[in-house]
Amino acid sequence: VDDAARVAALHASGVLDPRFADLHAETIRQAINAFDAKYAEISWIDVDRAHKPGSPVPGAADGVPRELAVCSWVVGDDAQVVIADIRRDPRFARNPLLVEHDIRSYAGVPIRDADERPLGALCIMDSEPREMKPTELALLVEMAQRLMQSIRERSAKPEPALDPDAAVPPG
Repeated sequence: VDDAARVAALHASGVLDPRFADLHAETIRQAINAFDAKYAEISWIDVDRAHKPGSPVPGAADGVPRELAVCSWVVGDDAQVVIADIRRDPRFARNPLLVEHDIRSYAGVPIRDADERPLGALCIMDSEPREMKPTELALLVEMAQRLMQSIRERSAKPEPALDPDAAVPPG
């Protein structure tokens, strides 16, 4: 994956627009509930930062450095990543964000644009080691696809224009 082209596609896609905050929040809520997980996140992977809008992980909603985001591996490899026990994985066992929030397991899938470029990842994380069944990963993939479809549909609709004749409340 050409990362410069992927990052350009990320910015061109509009997924970082705050008007999608409700879609991010709804997807996160659904993933937490569907998997009975402690956390779920949507990470949009930029040049040097992972944007994590609406993240329930304390301090992560403003984003984190890309090198600390497990989701950057999902995007970099354009593949699903499942870590049943983070403490046993030398790539992540000492990651300060995971240690601080007692995150022991991770499962993430790419969120792809219409051209199949991985722009980000949808993941679930838990405080206990956890295996993922193929059917569970399939559901997470479906949720990621639904999120991008909703973003594309909303992006295709013109934003309501401000009505110049609308009454302006007294200031």
